Amino acid sequence: NDGTGHYVDVEIVALSLTGAQPIAVAAGDFDGVGGDDLAVSLHGAHAVQLVLNDGAALTLGPVIPLVGQFPVGIVVDDLDGGGQRNDIAVAMEGIDAPLDGVVAATGGVSLILDTDGVTGGTATALLKSTPFRRPRALALCERMTLAGLTRDLVVAEFGDGTGSQNVLFYQNDGSGNFSEAGPGLHLDLPVSPIDVVAGDLDANGLRNDLAVAVRHLGGTAQGEIFVLLNANSGSPVFDAASFVSGGSRTTTQLPFSLATGDLRNNSIHPGLLCREDVLTVFNESALFGQLLDYDCSVPDFLAEDECPTGTQPNTLRLGDLNGDGLPDMVVTNAGDDTVQVHLSKAFAFTQPFGQGCLGTSGVPVIGLQGSSIHGGVATITLDQARPNSGALLGIAASAGLQALGAGCNIYLGSPVLVQILSTDAMGTSSFSFSIPAPPSFSGGDLYFQWVIFDNQGAFQGQIAFSEALHLRIGL
Repeated sequence: NDGTGHYVDVEIVALSLTGAQPIAVAAGDFDGVGGDDLAVSLHGAHAVQLVLNDGAALTLGPVIPLVGQFPVGIVVDDLDGGGQRNDIAVAMEGIDAPLDGVVAATGGVSLILDTDGVTGGTATALLKSTPFRRPRALALCERMTLAGLTRDLVVAEFGDGTGSQNVLFYQNDGSGNFSEAGPGLHLDLPVSPIDVVAGDLDANGLRNDLAVAVRHLGGTAQGEIFVLLNANSGSPVFDAASFVSGGSRTTTQLPFSLATGDLRNNSIHPGLLCREDVLTVFNESALFGQLLDYDCSVPDFLAEDECPTGTQPNTLRLGDLNGDGLPDMVVTNAGDDTVQVHLSKAFAFTQPFGQGCLGTSGVPVIGLQGSSIHGGVATITLDQARPNSGALLGIAASAGLQALGAGCNIYLGSPVLVQILSTDAMGTSSFSFSIPAPPSFSGGDLYFQWVIFDNQGAFQGQIAFSEALHLRIGL
């Protein structure tokens, strides 16, 4: 990648084993040098192959045998608190069978801690109180503890035909020892959960919420995407009781692979505005679907659409490929041996967030006239404020939250540029500025909030506040 999302050189690495059937990949750091290394799940070899990156070239690392058969989903991170992303968990499907019916198999999950780029590692089996039922997907949920950030494990069992206890929860003690949730403390979803991913759907700064894709089989050719919000981010316990329903969306196609991310980076932390997106591929329909701008206050997505892919899309992943700070999308298409890349663009938009607090004429209202497109003129407006009064417009490059009391908050991060203005006889005011065109200015984000001097203001009987406004300068 040349840094703009264009691939000057494409390197093809032949894996060590013929007929290994690579099916999934995850990035980690197994040699402590260079860029990200890769761990490749080998469905036909019941193993994981490491591909090492020293910063100059890719070389083959060891093949690590797994416990069980037919590995599928794979995740990599620092699971034992060692400070290096070299711990691997792999879902072992246990059977090589079509996905057009519920076929239960023993399967399991293999764990490899402290994986080494030279010697490999030793796989151990994750324990479960009852037999596994064809687990296909794993997710890692972040949880803050007194010792720091740890990552718990979630397992989706595709082979369940009962809709009972089919999304499994394993709590990490911080050292890579996982304890299964107690009886009845796994999650019940409709049959055949095919994928699970963790994301920050409530914008609290932790990727500890879940999106789960379910395939309704038996001729319906429909699916469903469930959102589960983690309501116990500070809890020392991780199980189904940690989550509350965040709604669901029915799909007219069968979902296969999921990804979560903030495609426009329009969520505002911590918890001020949640707008994460969930994407899926429909591998039998040559489509990918986008559930856009999840609003956790509703809770629901504000928009959705479908777009074409190649034949039999089977994997969808997000990452910033062109260095613009926005996640780009990669789809692998098994039916025509292609990889499809969609680069995001920083389009201009405006969105209010937070809440204002009362003044003489009600809650002051902030708005935008004009456009935040390159080369345009943007005007930040104020309405419904006390007439003929002093007003300040705060401008910042980041959002923040400072609670003042009486329901009043400052939503701007420091430093704050202040424009000293006043309202007219109608209680309005405005501030205009020109937006440079590229290449002198490439774009960015600005945050605004009005402060009005008002002897009936909610804050100490002296000040009223508008809500805040997020403005993206772009295309």
